[in-house]
Amino acid sequence: ILLYGQNISRSVVLEKDSKIIENILTFANPYDIIFGKLFSQWLLAIMQFILWIVSIILGMTAGVFVSGMISNDGHSSGEKFLDFMATVSESGAFSPAFIVIAIISLMFGFLLYCSLAAFVGSFASKTEEVNNYYGIYTMITVVCWMMPYTLSLNGDDHLMGIMRIIPFTGAFTVPADLILGKMTMSSALLSTVIMIACSALIVFLAAKVYKAFVLYKGNTLKLKDIINILKIQILKKISYL
Repeated sequence: ILLYGQNISRSVVLEKDSKIIENILTFANPYDIIFGKLFSQWLLAIMQFILWIVSIILGMTAGVFVSGMISNDGHSSGEKFLDFMATVSESGAFSPAFIVIAIISLMFGFLLYCSLAAFVGSFASKTEEVNNYYGIYTMITVVCWMMPYTLSLNGDDHLMGIMRIIPFTGAFTVPADLILGKMTMSSALLSTVIMIACSALIVFLAAKVYKAFVLYKGNTLKLKDIINILKIQILKKISYL
């Protein structure tokens, strides 16, 4: 999340730091630019994640095969592991359907953070300013990861239920809890839909900020300036509708 988020933040501001931004805006609107940049990085990360999964499956398959060849008791450690996984799956954890939904939830949770990285990157007017705003993204990521992690260790089920609904903490909580059988399929789907809706909203706001400051070359923007610009842009959109 942190590595790809930094790449997205830098890519959003890349054209602002050059002389080609005026030409780009002639052929594409800010929404297309923002979404195209974060979506390409998101797809690249998903491909890397799929490669990890395939590698794990191939490694486990090879391990079961090799352990079966060298086992002397006729029951290899690999087979014992598969029997254990089957037993756990019967209890509701690690079921194939839950694993598929957990992966989908993980993908859209990552998309949410990609959208947030694009939103943070849209504040900067040049590449050197990205680090000034990237700290906000890092702080949000770390806090949203630590909160459910700490609550899970303390066994606070009530607050964990809230963490699953909040999109930024749900991105870390839902996939693991779903695989472990700690939440229902319907709750996981609801959390995933909230993540998707929140991602769309953040992309909308990122495009508004990007459009408002695309040609800005002044001092580093303060948070209150960004909030004021967003208010003006949203009010204009509401009045237009």
